[in-house]
Amino acid sequence: MKISVLKFGGNSLKTIEIRKKVINIIKSRLESDLFPVVVVSAMGRKGDPYSTDNLLNILPEAGSERHKALISSCGEIISATLLAEELIESGYPAIALTGWQAGILTNNLYSEAKVENVNPSKIIEEIKKGIIPVICGFQGITATGEITTLGRGGSDTTAALIARALEACQLELFKDVEGLYTADPHKVKDAQILKTLDYNEIAELSGNGAQIVHNPAIRQLSDQEIPLLLGNTWTGEHGTCIQPCSKNKPVTAVTSKSALSLVTIEISTSSGIAEIFSAFSDSRISLDFISVVQGKISFVIEEKYNFAVSILDKFDVKSNLKRGFCKITVTGSGMTGQPGVMSKLTKCLESENINIEIATDSYSTISCLIKEFDEIRALNIIHNAFDLKEKS
Repeated sequence: MKISVLKFGGNSLKTIEIRKKVINIIKSRLESDLFPVVVVSAMGRKGDPYSTDNLLNILPEAGSERHKALISSCGEIISATLLAEELIESGYPAIALTGWQAGILTNNLYSEAKVENVNPSKIIEEIKKGIIPVICGFQGITATGEITTLGRGGSDTTAALIARALEACQLELFKDVEGLYTADPHKVKDAQILKTLDYNEIAELSGNGAQIVHNPAIRQLSDQEIPLLLGNTWTGEHGTCIQPCSKNKPVTAVTSKSALSLVTIEISTSSGIAEIFSAFSDSRISLDFISVVQGKISFVIEEKYNFAVSILDKFDVKSNLKRGFCKITVTGSGMTGQPGVMSKLTKCLESENINIEIATDSYSTISCLIKEFDEIRALNIIHNAFDLKEKS
């Protein structure tokens, strides 16, 4: 029996109308001799009655992490039980399973928990009976029975882990967008749907502003080469397929991350560098564009973490923070070993008087730090320069 794992995001579940579309998608998999295993997020987004944010707002801000995890897990339970009942009413046997009933075992962190093991025996048991499992994403349980949550995007990770454990033939992620684009279509009018991507490309795009797939989910799929299909719930159609593939173009897409700050630190001795980085790490703050050169450290942080610069007060250093930056990244597996991509990128920006503060590259990405007010212009310039508006 071939299994397809289908994951539906919050906006795919928040109304009766859209849930009928979900049921039709599930029905179509059965008609195609694919047994559907369903993973769901909490219904809606911030502001909607059963969204995770709204559930958390019920508790005092100083509430315990344990209780926050408990109440956060309720949104997915509501989604799963409602969809399972609606499937049954439509004539399809179904059962709602919590993350722990589905065998998701995590470490002891109440939020941002890491999955240590997946025991799919309960899921397999239901499949053998012809019952469609509707599984709560985002949640798990510790060895001592404490409920945990996996952090933002954790339902994607749940779906990927289950696809891996069941040796599914594919994982389908359904949201309210067609798939992944060559650029944000709200910022670049000529952006095109990317029909195919490899796992490294989607991982890089997700880490650099294209927040459509949770990065840990991609890591679970790549080594087993389980295809990941991105689809639109309203149409039931897939726009993007992630699987091993080769590319002719050096650049596949351009992404951006705004609201960044540039921090520079002058130090009198190199002996304190490790302690400075450890202090930011202990505060769980990610640093980007890190540079250490002759007594000067520089790095970029998200503006929401600007408060953390006070960490430096305990060190004998001079520091400076500048706001209002944006990170522009071009990604493409085709640029590996191909010279001239950095040159072309910097030339097209400089020709339009867009100043590059810092540039860095890896084997499949090049990133530039620019002023935030140049973001939209830079995205369009780069999109045109690398012919990304041409359908592939």
